[in-house]
Amino acid sequence: MSNTYNNLALILSDAIQNNQFDEALAAVKSLRPVDLADVLEELEPSLGWRLLERLPDRAEVFTYFEPEQQVRLAREFP
Repeated sequence: MSNTYNNLALILSDAIQNNQFDEALAAVKSLRPVDLADVLEELEPSLGWRLLERLPDRAEVFTYFEPEQQVRLAREFP
């Protein structure tokens, strides 16, 4: 993963932990679903899920996760 995506993952992690979802969503709005899935895979599953459930294209993003990541995220589903 590129440094840009690693930095974005850190920014997202901080924003999600501080319940700043508008900022997190703004940070990823220009990403393609496949790229967003790559970034979200870098987050703790609970944080990734919290952002994923707020995305309008969450189903498409979910399809780009590796099967193991899909299982980890599904375990976070409330």
